[in-house]
Amino acid sequence: MEVKNMGHKHKSLMMQINDVLQQKLHAGAGNSKLQHKIDGDYKNYIFSYNTYKSYKKELSYFARYIKENHKCKTLEEARQFCDAWILKRQNEGKSAFTLKLDVAALCKLYGDTSADYIPTPKRERKNIKRSRHSVERDKHWSQEKWATYKTFCECTGLRKSELRALAPDLLLHGSDCENVANLEDHENLWYIKVVKGSKGGKKRLVPIIGTPEEVQLVVDTMRNCTTSRVFPRIPDAADQHHFRSVYAQKCYLRYARPANEIPREDRCYRRKDLRKRPPLDKKSLRKVSIVLGHGRESVAREFYLGNL
Repeated sequence: MEVKNMGHKHKSLMMQINDVLQQKLHAGAGNSKLQHKIDGDYKNYIFSYNTYKSYKKELSYFARYIKENHKCKTLEEARQFCDAWILKRQNEGKSAFTLKLDVAALCKLYGDTSADYIPTPKRERKNIKRSRHSVERDKHWSQEKWATYKTFCECTGLRKSELRALAPDLLLHGSDCENVANLEDHENLWYIKVVKGSKGGKKRLVPIIGTPEEVQLVVDTMRNCTTSRVFPRIPDAADQHHFRSVYAQKCYLRYARPANEIPREDRCYRRKDLRKRPPLDKKSLRKVSIVLGHGRESVAREFYLGNL
């Protein structure tokens, strides 16, 4: 699908950008990203509203830069300054992750590939600024006030967007649902059904994992809720990635086999800086990836289980 009429004399550059992004968002609605990658035409589609918002935000900076420095009136005219824009962002000290997002947004806008632009630094885990451990900002929110919230998150691993949409009737017992993520003891577990706010809109059942007291607290929080949402307010200062990491480790340790009992074909060896640590169990890693709501096991391995 070719994007036409990207420029119009009566439209601002940002309006032209939004026209292109919305066209690709509408075209991608309900379609399979995987299938379009196989077909080789995925650059003509946007498959997630959150992706659309991210690209729009990054491209608004690009439009402002073009307006202030090059006075271009159409996207075609602005195309020649993409490399200059990326270089400017790099000189401003933007992270490798932000730069990759900038390039991805431009690729989606113009139907290019990353090879069409100047290379950007390699993304490395050690340079990620968002935390999955205790950080300074944790001191600025009340541990006592949000104790239930913290326990709830560390027993479910839900994202903030999923918690905002969580209704009290989404609590299920394992005996009433199918074996999710091939959890051996699923009939003895409580689950939360995630239907809104998930990444890519994917629905899933999340097992509640913790001590008996922690699990009971989560169950009681759901059962005793008298509002339409379990958490009408979400604390901004909460370190959600740390909570998800705690949950991921609980889930992994529950089902992982001892390192010396893992068959060679099921061993997942660590990245270079963690090579001295024992290998992970691929089967348990797969379960963790599913319950976290990720499609790639590498995400769980690299970003949530690195401390094991």
